Amino acid sequence: MKFGQLSAVALTCLGLSSTLVTGLSLTCITAAKAANKIPGLLVEHIQKESCAAGCEPKLDHWPAYVKDAVMRPMFEDALQGTGYEGSKEAFIESFDKIFDNVARQCSGKLQGHHFCAHPEQLKPFVACAQTAALTSALSASKSIYPYMSDSACTRAAGYFTSSKLWDVDFPKHFKKYVNICHEL
Repeated sequence: MKFGQLSAVALTCLGLSSTLVTGLSLTCITAAKAANKIPGLLVEHIQKESCAAGCEPKLDHWPAYVKDAVMRPMFEDALQGTGYEGSKEAFIESFDKIFDNVARQCSGKLQGHHFCAHPEQLKPFVACAQTAALTSALSASKSIYPYMSDSACTRAAGYFTSSKLWDVDFPKHFKKYVNICHEL
């Protein structure tokens, strides 16, 4: 069996239709794998930006405080100048599905801890989140499939692991949460 066929079989088992899988390039699969690292990187950067400020960020802060104040502007930054600005809502919807699946499947792994807890206490959650995120990202990609050209996937894979995302865009927008975290 060739690699492409094996990938199609594996991705189909993860919940993608064979039609979608057949149309996904290896570049877009690479982007999905890069997205898989986001839960761990997100926890790391949430800790970096909020723990020193005395925040106790929790998973349930996401829908009410982080999604609109942090993630929407980050997607605007990420999509600016790409020609995909009109796809922002599709990407946010996909990211929401990923988050919802991670929260549903993995919240129990936090055992009541917030994200500024000792890193060892967060390892089970991060491991679960990475597994759930990959499956969810591949499944959620159905709604963003029309935007998944090789060049778009290359940019996405690069952005997911870039210093621009983690050292510029995320801190710029996450400080909105940090500024109100003590009121939550």
